Amino acid sequence: MRCDQVRGLNYWARAELEGGYVKVKDKVTRIFPDGVIEQFEEENIVSLVKIETSGKKYSGMFDNEYALMKYTFPDGRVWEEYEQAAPWSSGPVIFLALKDTKTGTIIKESLWSEAEIENA
Repeated sequence: MRCDQVRGLNYWARAELEGGYVKVKDKVTRIFPDGVIEQFEEENIVSLVKIETSGKKYSGMFDNEYALMKYTFPDGRVWEEYEQAAPWSSGPVIFLALKDTKTGTIIKESLWSEAEIENA
């Protein structure tokens, strides 16, 4: 069967982006139609990394398009995904990596190895 095979980001990149969470307490006030007011605190876990689409896309076969993401860290760093490689194996096997949007520098730890790409 022919299809897009999106490998996405490597393990290091996913761990780096998912590692920044913090537990917060939100104060919630609910006002019901009958006038009853309910106030309470709610604990939530939120990401310290802001995730949004970069406005860029990559394409698979059959004109499928996928959004590339942009990640903004609390310290001001901004990284975005790009297509590192897309070898063919019954369809494109799409490997993504990260680069710093301010400097254009590739985040070397986010790169897939040549062996991983060749064995797709």
